[in-house]
Amino acid sequence: GEKFARRLGANTLEQLRAVPAEKIVKNWHGGRWGPISDGWVLRAGWHPAHEVTVINGMVADDVGIGYYGNGPAPPVTPADLQKTLRRICGTALHACQRLYPAANDQQAASARSAALQDRARVSLYKWAVRQVGISPQVYLYYFNHRIPWPQHPQYAVFHSSGVPYVFDNLRLLHRPWQPVDHRIAREMSAYWTGFAKTGNPNRPGLPRWPAFRPVSSTLIQLAGEINTIAPPSRNQ
Repeated sequence: GEKFARRLGANTLEQLRAVPAEKIVKNWHGGRWGPISDGWVLRAGWHPAHEVTVINGMVADDVGIGYYGNGPAPPVTPADLQKTLRRICGTALHACQRLYPAANDQQAASARSAALQDRARVSLYKWAVRQVGISPQVYLYYFNHRIPWPQHPQYAVFHSSGVPYVFDNLRLLHRPWQPVDHRIAREMSAYWTGFAKTGNPNRPGLPRWPAFRPVSSTLIQLAGEINTIAPPSRNQ
């Protein structure tokens, strides 16, 4: 990070904050991470005009959605829910309140989780709408299976919990695995291996994984039962 800042001519935090976004994008090539041209904040894209077929997705309780503290998750009150909805819904607050009602703490916790999950899936959808114009195919997934972890049930479907399934190496992680875990691992690794070999994750004997289309906008849900689902309604 310090080397990159010096390359921009910034020696202090104030100087770095003053660097125009265009200069950051222009100088980022070759870096490990890069800014995303979203057509709004960064309008001038640095992506090539044509990109490869891609798999992209999320886990249900990723960073910012799930709770990763050491103890039990703190209660979520209806007031906490309203604070979250005001932050993420803006002028659509009243519509969000109708979509995610709550009369008690238990309902508030469920509603806030659902609102944040839906928001993330909408973001995934909006990314795919752009990407499908430059990639031959785009495949979206939503991993929604709780990895067995009796010591930390509050983590739910946490960030990176899908990795052992993708690589089918559950044996390397000490968990009370069930037959469903091994089945999901076999199927997920088959999808990813097929994609690496051919650019298409679909294989005989696996539930069909449709490529993303803005009209149908389906993605595959990787859970106890693998099936296709739609992102939250655009009207939402």
